Amino acid sequence: MSSLLLGASLGWAAGISPGPLTALLITTALRRGPAAGMRVALAPLVTDLPVVALGVAAAAALPDPVVVGMNLMGGVYLMWIGVAELRSSGPPPGPGGDLARGVVVNLLSPHPWLFWLTVGGPLLVEAWRTAPASAVGFLAGFYGLLVGTKLVMAGVVGWGGARLAVRWHHRLAWLGGAGMAGLGAYLSLRSLIPLFTAPGPAGPGRLPEVIWLILVAAAAVGVALIYNGLVRLRNRVDNAWGQVEVQLNRRHDLIPNLVETVKGYAAHEQSTFERVVEARNAATRASGPAEQAQAENMLTGALRQLFALAEAYPELRASENFQRLQQDLTDTENKIAVARQIYNDSVLTYNNRVQTVPSNLVAAIFGFRPREFFDAPEAADQAPTVQF
Repeated sequence: MSSLLLGASLGWAAGISPGPLTALLITTALRRGPAAGMRVALAPLVTDLPVVALGVAAAAALPDPVVVGMNLMGGVYLMWIGVAELRSSGPPPGPGGDLARGVVVNLLSPHPWLFWLTVGGPLLVEAWRTAPASAVGFLAGFYGLLVGTKLVMAGVVGWGGARLAVRWHHRLAWLGGAGMAGLGAYLSLRSLIPLFTAPGPAGPGRLPEVIWLILVAAAAVGVALIYNGLVRLRNRVDNAWGQVEVQLNRRHDLIPNLVETVKGYAAHEQSTFERVVEARNAATRASGPAEQAQAENMLTGALRQLFALAEAYPELRASENFQRLQQDLTDTENKIAVARQIYNDSVLTYNNRVQTVPSNLVAAIFGFRPREFFDAPEAADQAPTVQF
């Protein structure tokens, strides 16, 4: 009974956890209906036989101390996955498909291989050595809840729609992450009990080795969590800079039309037009936040001269096209200011993590470097408009 409950608990946590197969199931159910999503849910029954066989063969052939170590690392792996799911915002997007595509996705996913090599294989071998019925119960509980949970998920997604599916999945994924982290802690402690209770050299006399093993496992988990946190912060910085570039490109695209409009009324002001065009070209060639900020500041100054020039031409000020371009440029400048603030806030958070202990050690090992701020003078926060 204990093997059945353990397998069912692991199957439920794995069934609702985000991953490639879950993403495929959700999008398939949304696009093609619950029946298609349910076919994807059956993929583990097709793909996992060689995975289970490999995990069992490895666990059966290795010495007991190695199996204990695999159990411990498997528990740590489950805790790591559980914590990651607790911090996840929801199911990842993925392409649609059917059972055949679900088989390919699940077979190529690393999660089943890691699970059966580090957790499922040792547990199944242990259950078989206790009683073959326990091993059958473990498999029945695991795959019954794994496939059953995904079948229910496909039905909820297919019949409930995207909004209900995301809300439902997010809450259950949080519960699954908590359950998986708890199971990981349970399996880790369970693998250590024989080291403390067995007589002879495998018992209390090996306490220092156990402590070192725990410390190494904890350090590995800590490094992995810090690394993942740095990657998330770096991606947030990259995304924020991408938003800045979108607004800067929009600004650069408006300038040629603005110059041509002013030329129609003040063609003899060639030097002013040339300065604006040169500043605009320099801004489009700039690379990196620091160089980009300097080029954009020069462009802002050239645009101020252009708008100051327009004061001398009442017909230009009254032009509908000029007024529209001026308003578009003002809106773009405001969006640039907002995007710049978001980017600089993201850089500050990332740089603090890269430069503080202990994450600076992981950052140095894996090549995370501080990022540049996108600075601008106070005048650049205001759009280059003129009061007419």
